[in-house]
Amino acid sequence: MELSHCKDLPRYLAQDPNRVMTLDIETTGFYPPQDEVLSLAIIDGNGETLFYEKFKPEHNDAWPEAQAINGISPEEVAKCQPLAVYTNEINSLLATASVIAGYNQVGFDVPFLGCFGIEVPEQTPMIDVMLDYAELNGEWDAKNQSWKWQKLTACAAHYGYQYQAHDSLEDVKTTLFCARKCAEDQLRQKAVYQTESGNILFIQACDGGYDYTIYDADNKAIDGGRLDNERLSLLDVRDELLMEFAPMESVYTYTEEAANGFLDEVAEAEGARPEQKKEMQVLIVRPGEYAKRATIDGTLESMQHLVGGMIEVVYPWEERAVIVCNDEALLLNMKPNRFVAEIQEPIFGSFFVCGLGDGDLVGLTDEQLERFEKKFHYPQLFTMAENCCIVTDCRPEDLTQPKEPLSP
Repeated sequence: MELSHCKDLPRYLAQDPNRVMTLDIETTGFYPPQDEVLSLAIIDGNGETLFYEKFKPEHNDAWPEAQAINGISPEEVAKCQPLAVYTNEINSLLATASVIAGYNQVGFDVPFLGCFGIEVPEQTPMIDVMLDYAELNGEWDAKNQSWKWQKLTACAAHYGYQYQAHDSLEDVKTTLFCARKCAEDQLRQKAVYQTESGNILFIQACDGGYDYTIYDADNKAIDGGRLDNERLSLLDVRDELLMEFAPMESVYTYTEEAANGFLDEVAEAEGARPEQKKEMQVLIVRPGEYAKRATIDGTLESMQHLVGGMIEVVYPWEERAVIVCNDEALLLNMKPNRFVAEIQEPIFGSFFVCGLGDGDLVGLTDEQLERFEKKFHYPQLFTMAENCCIVTDCRPEDLTQPKEPLSP
């Protein structure tokens, strides 16, 4: 069995919605084969009904506990055909599916049907919406060390969908709706989460990975950084950060409207705080010059002055050190400065190297200064050759290009 996720659903729907199937069953109980299937519904990606039947059990005459939930009485199915009559038809239908979605189908529906000869082809991917929504909902089950499973009714209520629960056809339509909503949440490019401890985590996608910032209850940044792995989903990043900074705990996911409101509050709060000056040891690196140490006052204005415009923070290293450069260097036709092997590309225009604190930029340690000064000491000459660029270290007096007229 190949387990897929709701985020993959739009791709399957775009390819052929008629082959996207969602199924749901109602039963006489939880334990097959002594318990049996009472009804089965299958719809396609457009919500059209492909199969919907109720069945007369072959070995059960009454199921009062299940009837109290699903409302299916022995009298209602007394004249129905047994499930075995439809086995070949159902298997032939499922064999044409490109993907099959359900709610708790991996742990219940599919194994239950398998006891009665109905099999999902092994190569057909399955999407269990319950598993995806459990992670999205963010309620941590400390006992089982996993995200707590939620009922379909709770998932539907979260997404504002009203329906008649425990009817297989109604349930399957609800499942498809929730799968689409879960896909939207899983494909979001930014999100805000609040933990049980009160801290707020903001994550957004960026080139090559994700930026994140952790805020306290006063909307003040207390930590932050970047994860350079674009293969991770936003939820993967959230879970990794939760494990790194605190024991796993439940999280509340802001709606898009609430997230935008929170970010507005953060911007307003940061604008109201007077910018604090703090001396920072940095390494200034300019095209055509030896790298040199300097002390700056740590204000945004001082940083912008050093790089000649709006700043961009680049995270080439795993250690808490970054490169601060001009965000519009290429648009401003700034010269190539130094080639940074860790990101396999040059930095254009003047930049400086500094440390990364808890959500802000800080000075380098003496050890870092010495190490980065050796790394960036010599200016570099960039020479274009056929299909490549040759980078060589040199002395300033060997260069013919003019220097950028900036001073620390």
